[in-house]
Amino acid sequence: MWAVSDIADWWDEQHRQAKKELDHFVDNNPNLFGVVVATAVATAMEVGAGTVDTLRFGQGLVSVN
Repeated sequence: MWAVSDIADWWDEQHRQAKKELDHFVDNNPNLFGVVVATAVATAMEVGAGTVDTLRFGQGLVSVN
């Protein structure tokens, strides 16, 4: 079973790869549709990143106690 820190590290790697792909997507689709889709996906990833950071914070609290 994965520890929450493993999940957080996995998310960070996926986020990094997805950001690079979104940049390519916008470069290939510089129209309004491409920008709107990339913005929506990037926003969802940023919200998820905050949740993942909360997992790391919780893991740190557990290991201190």
